[in-house]
Amino acid sequence: ASKVTTLALRGCARLTDQSLAVLTKCPVTGAERGAQVLKLDLSYCPELSGMGFSVLGQRCKLLQRVDLSGCSRLTDKHIRVLSSSCSAIQSLFLAHCKLLSDAAVQALCDHLWVEELDLSYCNKLTDESLGLIAEHFTGATLLRLSWCRKLTD
Repeated sequence: ASKVTTLALRGCARLTDQSLAVLTKCPVTGAERGAQVLKLDLSYCPELSGMGFSVLGQRCKLLQRVDLSGCSRLTDKHIRVLSSSCSAIQSLFLAHCKLLSDAAVQALCDHLWVEELDLSYCNKLTDESLGLIAEHFTGATLLRLSWCRKLTD
């Protein structure tokens, strides 16, 4: 398990924060796991919340591609923790994370150089986010902001 570089758990509706803790720390030896994970897909895992994202930030610091789309409990604070802990993230997919606001985008800009970003259906985002993205992610090759209803520019 220590050589896993891609972890895909998309749509695991019953995956919890405790499940992530077990996946990233051996329950028998206590050894931490996940240090080699580069790609992580936890999209549409609705039971994940704060503790789970904090664990990821602590144990999977080499993450480059992360999909948390549809994680309905994901907040601005979780994005700040994840982006400050995992500075190698270049591809981030957060579509349908309806609790995210401009503060989440500010956290991304403060800590990451993002090349791919999907914030579709994040309805709390405003033109402030659009300005931040345009200013800080000049090397972006993919940007999705579909159905962000407060964007006007």
